[in-house]
Amino acid sequence: MNRILFSWLFFVTSFISCKEDSNTKNYYPVQAWVAAELKNIDSLNLAITHISGDQHDSADISGTDFKQIALGLFSVDFTDENTRDAFVEEVLDEGDNTNISITYLANEKSKEPLKKIQVNIKPGQSSPKSIYAERTDITDKTIISRKIIWESGHSLTVASAYYQNKQLIREAKEKFEW
Repeated sequence: MNRILFSWLFFVTSFISCKEDSNTKNYYPVQAWVAAELKNIDSLNLAITHISGDQHDSADISGTDFKQIALGLFSVDFTDENTRDAFVEEVLDEGDNTNISITYLANEKSKEPLKKIQVNIKPGQSSPKSIYAERTDITDKTIISRKIIWESGHSLTVASAYYQNKQLIREAKEKFEW
């Protein structure tokens, strides 16, 4: 009798868990990966150089300041159901065993500042080679369009374009290397 009861409970539990898993979207944990990269930089006590502009004006930046910048740029929480529903996932295997690209595109109704996130992973590895993102921030009368690329274990590059009244008023490029 116990075997029958146990088998029945196992079957019901398996059926319910399978049903729940098929309805849940699982996206790559971008924010957790960024946090892990930051922890690695911090634990190795790596110097972070901030290079701004084309003239390569550079200065060291504190790990705390860099962490604030990096987490601010990649502020997307795919564990939140509303955020998951705001993005559509596309997976592309280039077929030559060099890259798998997982892209998240914000849908038209999305209020997320991140509009596109592309995770590039070498097949057989769990950690990305790079993460590319596009985000749009609106402050007062200025629209800031940013293109961001994080190269794993190496650097973060941010290209920003500032617009007012649909006119480009300034461009800036910043790179953080460690």
